[in-house]
Amino acid sequence: MIYKIDPQKLASPVLMWAIIVAGIMFLSVLFKKYGMDGGSILSKPVFQNKMTEIFFVPALFYWIYFFTGAIRVHKEAAKSVSGITKLIMTGVYSSVRHPIYSADLVLSWGVFFLYPDYFVLLSVLWMDAVLLSWMKIEEKFLLQRFGKDYKDYMEEVPMFLPGIKNKG
Repeated sequence: MIYKIDPQKLASPVLMWAIIVAGIMFLSVLFKKYGMDGGSILSKPVFQNKMTEIFFVPALFYWIYFFTGAIRVHKEAAKSVSGITKLIMTGVYSSVRHPIYSADLVLSWGVFFLYPDYFVLLSVLWMDAVLLSWMKIEEKFLLQRFGKDYKDYMEEVPMFLPGIKNKG
């Protein structure tokens, strides 16, 4: 018996996070194997403390607002693309097409400024690359599912940062 896998089911946040965690674990093994301690990028503690205040706290509030806003407005948001049955364009979805991923991206950079070393920087870059790729994958399936409505939505609403027109 041959099983057919629906490609849209593979566009799952669970799989995406497994890829992110596996990549960060791989980076951790590399850093340990080669004796790299991470090394602070922002060496002056005063500067680092100011960066923490300037970037981490707003990033945390951004994450809370967009993550909870997405879940509150769209109960299917955390499902794989195959589980999404309706297109939501209100609430935080009127600011960005991918509010949860947007929140994760912004918070990851806030964490970098809280712990500014090379390991965290590489981890954030890895996570960002996976999230951005995943957004593209999901958008392909959402275009297939919702057609012109999603295409129009893409033209009106930025992908992941409010106010920045990025049509996908």
